[in-house]
Amino acid sequence: MAGAEQVEREVRAWLTHVVVGLNLCPFALRSMPGLRISLHDGVDVGEVVVQVVEHSEALLQASEETPATALMIVPTGVEDFATFLDLVALVEMALDRTGLRGKIQLATFHPDYVFEGVAPDDASNLTNRSPWPILHLLRECDVAWAVSHHPEVEAIPERNIARVRALGRDAIEVLWRRHSG
Repeated sequence: MAGAEQVEREVRAWLTHVVVGLNLCPFALRSMPGLRISLHDGVDVGEVVVQVVEHSEALLQASEETPATALMIVPTGVEDFATFLDLVALVEMALDRTGLRGKIQLATFHPDYVFEGVAPDDASNLTNRSPWPILHLLRECDVAWAVSHHPEVEAIPERNIARVRALGRDAIEVLWRRHSG
């Protein structure tokens, strides 16, 4: 496994060149000043879940003047996509149990991300693929603001799929690794 600094560089390159650079998330650039990135060892899944709750509560304490979002990178323990999905299910249960659902939204990214019912090699999966497994925590108030200020929110997924299909996986990997080394 790469060192912590290398993992963070790769994720920042992916954010800069893929997520923001390709405008896959039209709200990402506005959120960058309030972005928190942390690495978490996924070997102790219970500890990762506890840290998700702690990060979520910290996000809710941040000023609503600036969007606040957290990327929790889990470079070990969930390399297998099915294992990652098990972690996601535990995180979602924790958000429900702690009353954070409806205040925090979870988005997920993984190097082998596959949407349910979609072939693994389908380019649409590229919209949620990242260099490392990531749990993305967003405040619902920021999501609501973004949705209210974007003219065609419902068109974003199809636009993104068309964009990544046109580029292909190799080109996307070149983009996210361009400045990560």
